[in-house]
Amino acid sequence: MALTSDTIEVDKGHAVTYFVAHSITTSDNSINNAAGKCGGYFITTPDGKTRGVGVCARKSKDGSFSDEWVIEPGAERGTWKMSGATGVFAGKHWEGWWQPVSDDGKVFMGTWGSNCD
Repeated sequence: MALTSDTIEVDKGHAVTYFVAHSITTSDNSINNAAGKCGGYFITTPDGKTRGVGVCARKSKDGSFSDEWVIEPGAERGTWKMSGATGVFAGKHWEGWWQPVSDDGKVFMGTWGSNCD
């Protein structure tokens, strides 16, 4: 759920939107069940293409982790990788893909996949 967002129009059709949002991950087959926040930006260029970049930090009762993500213009899926961790997440080098499922500007849902060994 979006906490804050702000859009700056650089020029006609060229805008940058910054955001901070709550984030929850759930998994039936891994330890990746945590909550936290994400922040990042989306940049839309005059040709109508949008690129998104962000970072999330989440905690569980057994540790915490951060991950970085990106989605390139026109892509159905983006990529993500773990960038730091403690507790049960320490020593993990997870990375994978993510795909938006729905986004109404306030609540975003996505599907994430990886090799979370």
